[in-house]
Amino acid sequence: MIRATSQLFLMQRSACWSRRCLLSTQTASVGQRPPSLVAVPNSSFRRSYGSIAAAEPESSKRSPLLMGIGGTIVLLCTIDTFLLYQDEKDKKDRMTQLSKEESVFRDGLLKKWKDKPTILHSKAIIKYEMGGTMGLRNVVVGDSMEVLEQNTGPNNNYSLCRTRDEDGNIVSIGWYPMEMMEEIRSEK
Repeated sequence: MIRATSQLFLMQRSACWSRRCLLSTQTASVGQRPPSLVAVPNSSFRRSYGSIAAAEPESSKRSPLLMGIGGTIVLLCTIDTFLLYQDEKDKKDRMTQLSKEESVFRDGLLKKWKDKPTILHSKAIIKYEMGGTMGLRNVVVGDSMEVLEQNTGPNNNYSLCRTRDEDGNIVSIGWYPMEMMEEIRSEK
């Protein structure tokens, strides 16, 4: 349809110009300036051009639709960015809350087991870092641990242990796997 319309337009335009050139050259005298090709307001060219201008309202009808689609895309991208920001903020807030809760739990564990007597002394033979609230923290191979309770934790495979620094202050209290430590026998 578009191709046929454009071909028709070109044919009308060339016919119009050829008629004007023919008429202009017949009336022109020798030694005069050659006639210029000017589109007359009521010529077939002008009428053809008018039909092209009539097609413009279709594209202008599409403009609000395209603007609406573009605005919707921008709005959706803005909402998505805001939601990602909210997710990150919520994640940080949850991590802060969990950290506070773990700190409160560890303080309670320290108060409960701080003055309990030691069953035996052991040392770590394999480094094991257990996550969560009950894992014994900052233990390296060769560290001395005070065992407060044996056969605790999941599947009774852990001992509740306490570690101290050089000054005798309690550093951490938590579970440590029994197979990753060995008992220190005191010589009497």
